[in-house]
Amino acid sequence: KIATGRISVDGRTDMTFAEFVRFIDKQDPADMNYHWRPVSQVCLTSGKNPAQYDKIYRLEDGFNSNLAEALEQIGWEVDEITAQNQKTDPSVEERISNYTQAEGIKNKHELVEIVKKVYKEDIELGGYTFEEYA
Repeated sequence: KIATGRISVDGRTDMTFAEFVRFIDKQDPADMNYHWRPVSQVCLTSGKNPAQYDKIYRLEDGFNSNLAEALEQIGWEVDEITAQNQKTDPSVEERISNYTQAEGIKNKHELVEIVKKVYKEDIELGGYTFEEYA
């Protein structure tokens, strides 16, 4: 629903994307809904005793081949993985434009800075950058 510009969160309906980003900025990650809680919190890759993983897969780096590799690592035989229910999403540029031009956004860099702060460990772990949004 975020792509439509309106979402329902925490008993509030019709929240804009900008309001949502500001909402998560005020939350303790441990109290966040599982769907937007930082992966570093869910997978325990940060904190006092972070878990050590042999490999971290990013969905955008080839989901089918990554899934096949992970399954083979645990001994499953995998011939081919075929994605189901694929849809064509708007381009990254279109999504950025939709979000940065949306209602309630006075400064598009404000939202990028909030995301960078809230998901700092995830961004570092995944090797992401925000250079293209500067």
